[in-house]
Amino acid sequence: MEKTPLLNISPEPVTLWYEGPTFLVAEKPPGVAVHPDNPKGGDTLVNRLLQANRWLAEMEDSHAPGVVHTLAMEDRGLVLVAKSDDMAETLREQYRGGRITFSYRVRMPASMTPRERDDVHVIDRQTADDWAVCDIDSSIGDTGILREEWLHGTADAFFVLYRMRIDTAAKTFEVGLADRVWLPAIDLYTAPP
Repeated sequence: MEKTPLLNISPEPVTLWYEGPTFLVAEKPPGVAVHPDNPKGGDTLVNRLLQANRWLAEMEDSHAPGVVHTLAMEDRGLVLVAKSDDMAETLREQYRGGRITFSYRVRMPASMTPRERDDVHVIDRQTADDWAVCDIDSSIGDTGILREEWLHGTADAFFVLYRMRIDTAAKTFEVGLADRVWLPAIDLYTAPP
């Protein structure tokens, strides 16, 4: 059975960190949206994922096919995308239930004090000059929500989602751009790699 995606296919390259039969984890570069706002939208991560006849959940009727969570356009990192409708529902239910853990490196003004939240765990925080870098784990996979609710709505922050832990019925997946590195050992301008 041939499927026709609702969205245009973009020929731009995409980096996959994991691809299995039911879901994938792709890297979203800064400056690229996760999905278009409407079916006519162009060069987004999802448009790029439709290359090579890749099937995504809901690709025939959604402008965000299979997308489980999203990152703001200016942020970088891993995005979880379902390839089957059943897995889309399963992963979205896990996400809504707080059962997916997202690890971020966050650069923000040193003067900023984030709000205390039960769903954001600060592992480490280091400052240098006017900037602070936090390493956090959270069940929130949307950097727009984190920026608004954890960082008081500041636009002057940059997130890198560098690792996620996904529990499925078959096994636990840990996918990451890098392992957790304690902050004193990193360069604020290049971390994470």
